[in-house]
Amino acid sequence: MANKSTPPYLLARQHIVSYIEGGAAPGSALPSERTLCKELGISQPTVRKALAQLVVEGRVRCVHGKGNFITNDRAERCVGIVVGDGVGSVFLNRLSILSSVLDSLTRHGCSARFLSCHNSSELPDMFLHYKLDGALFLYPPPRVEDVIARSLAQGCPPVATLAPWDATSKPPFTSCAVLFDHAALGRLRAEHFLARGHRRIGYVGNLDERYEVFKRELAKAGVEHDPELCVGMRESVSARLPGILEFGVTALSADGGPERLEELFAVLAERSRDIHLEVPNLAKVITLRERFPTVKVGAIGALPSRRMGKEVVEMLLRGMESGEPQEPVKVPPELLAPEALADNLL
Repeated sequence: MANKSTPPYLLARQHIVSYIEGGAAPGSALPSERTLCKELGISQPTVRKALAQLVVEGRVRCVHGKGNFITNDRAERCVGIVVGDGVGSVFLNRLSILSSVLDSLTRHGCSARFLSCHNSSELPDMFLHYKLDGALFLYPPPRVEDVIARSLAQGCPPVATLAPWDATSKPPFTSCAVLFDHAALGRLRAEHFLARGHRRIGYVGNLDERYEVFKRELAKAGVEHDPELCVGMRESVSARLPGILEFGVTALSADGGPERLEELFAVLAERSRDIHLEVPNLAKVITLRERFPTVKVGAIGALPSRRMGKEVVEMLLRGMESGEPQEPVKVPPELLAPEALADNLL
């Protein structure tokens, strides 16, 4: 939606798009540049900039000496996938979300372009330069929240975000966002292990807010978690885990990519310990079980990645069709809970 801070050329673009989508037939002429200048009260160079953008998008065809015409051969919609600083390490462990996003875009006839954006002044030009019809911000760092808000206020094409948030605080986005309580993973993991009588629990993964919540939930039940039972993401599993197993650990919560999980399975298979193991990747676990049949997996604790990827794409597409901000969607916490597996499955 436009406001006083919307750049004039974007206002002109919105006006022309409204004319095109208002029932004008493909091949018909648009109002002249002079007419558009009078209707909008803007200069001819500004109108030409808006028309140039629509030519790039494939919605308008310029015929020298005759005018501008509506075309019916518009290219497929192009969506920018915007990844900010510090997000790469997250995506190493969330490739299933990215896969779901790309699958959903493809099913809806959209192409994708990976981009980066660091301040609000870049976003309008980014839409124009890369011919974008919309953009997805996946796991944006906090400072991007203002970038998105200001850019939407300036009349940029729709944006949707997939972002973690703390359910005890105000949501970082008030519209156009799929939100999930990242810290809730720690609470749900602790509840999962406590319900099964485990008190000595190893932890392999990021020592972030999820781990802090995990520790607090255990403490509420009278279980103090020893930091020595942790393997951080920068530490070697094969070097640290054998020592942790010697502390009488009965359960293990593990995050990480395929190589890290393979390293973990190799250590557990060598030690032949009966450990209640909670891991994030069912497909990889099935493959690893073929190589390490003695390692038992008690639960899968992955994010509902495919659902979240599909949800954020559908939100963006609704915004692209309606031109209106979409209400935020919160992923139900129960979908984040580790799912126990029967012994005869794994």
